[in-house]
Amino acid sequence: APVLITLVLGVVGGVSVAALIDMPSVEALADLSPGLITQLYDRDGGHLQSYFRERRVMLQEGEVPEVFAQALLAIEDSNFYDHGGVDLRGVLRAASRNVLEGRGEGASTLTMQLAGNVFLDRTQRNWSRKIREALMSVELEKRYSKQQILTLYCNLMNFSGGNWGLEA
Repeated sequence: APVLITLVLGVVGGVSVAALIDMPSVEALADLSPGLITQLYDRDGGHLQSYFRERRVMLQEGEVPEVFAQALLAIEDSNFYDHGGVDLRGVLRAASRNVLEGRGEGASTLTMQLAGNVFLDRTQRNWSRKIREALMSVELEKRYSKQQILTLYCNLMNFSGGNWGLEA
């Protein structure tokens, strides 16, 4: 058992160091300018047409409706205000349910989802990506307030149907 624990810790440590070497900077989020909707109007101000690749309307900090924020956190990350980017209790809970019950429960916090969707390849589903997501979420939590992270999440995540961000 001690050999197995040492092996697991060594692999996790090695992957973490490798992930740190090839990590995008979370500082880039401050300069991020996602595609917005381009609106065309006639000379009288009447709306003619909208063009977009990702339908998105940005909200400012404090504009996320409280009822939506509460619902989002209840579903996605009930411990959002109690962790620093990674919810260790949530990870352990999800891991035990996945092993014991054969469920596919995720352990990503709202901050981890934001980091993974903004900075990492969305098609990758492996442990290396998950570790990079966790490390980046800790950096996001150091750099941004919880309110800023919540607003960024509500502006940058895909809410399906071509709608990127809550307001869209």
